[in-house]
Amino acid sequence: RWFAGGSKHDIACNHGVGVGQVYDSVWMVVDAIHATSSLDTNFPSSHAEQQALADQFKSKSGCQFVGNCVGAIDGMLVWSSKPTEKTDDMGIGPGKFFCGRKCKFGLNMQAVCGPNKRFLDVTCSHPGSASDFTMWLDSSLRRKVETPGFLKPGLLICGDNAHVNTMCMVSPFEQVSAGPKDSFNFCQSQLRITVEGAFGMLVHKWGCLRKPLPTNIA
Repeated sequence: RWFAGGSKHDIACNHGVGVGQVYDSVWMVVDAIHATSSLDTNFPSSHAEQQALADQFKSKSGCQFVGNCVGAIDGMLVWSSKPTEKTDDMGIGPGKFFCGRKCKFGLNMQAVCGPNKRFLDVTCSHPGSASDFTMWLDSSLRRKVETPGFLKPGLLICGDNAHVNTMCMVSPFEQVSAGPKDSFNFCQSQLRITVEGAFGMLVHKWGCLRKPLPTNIA
């Protein structure tokens, strides 16, 4: 009920327990999920699995965009209350958790999803002020896909303008409104928007993400 967006006070009252017990139960669930390896999100290392994802992405493109997209990447702010104390283990103060674009505090989450909106990789290791590009540079997934032989030759990840074009990443052309480049941007966005839909499904299902996560949840 808490994960669905319920109030800790209502839950505690309904079950006849203290508010602290609600959070204890939440962490029991989180720890159990983390201990279950079958629930891990792992970007496929098999070239056959990667090609299968690319083929499915191609079928989603209205113009049969070249079948080389293996995943769609974007960032999402995980909203939280304003931190009140210095985060000593990260060596930063509360201001670093403020996202100026969203005008909210939180953590920046980077995710890659497949054509069916299932997450293939999730990283949530930077405060809200960090850019999506910084998240990508520091991510273990970047190191994997840039390792020769990890990605099947010709396959890549689709990102937005927060990313830059490399041999494993393709982003839209900037400042174009017509012509072949604009057509390319449209086709690329048909695939990239998949991750936006995945974020929408995530927040719709897990209502606790529709409001600031309490900083005293630990």
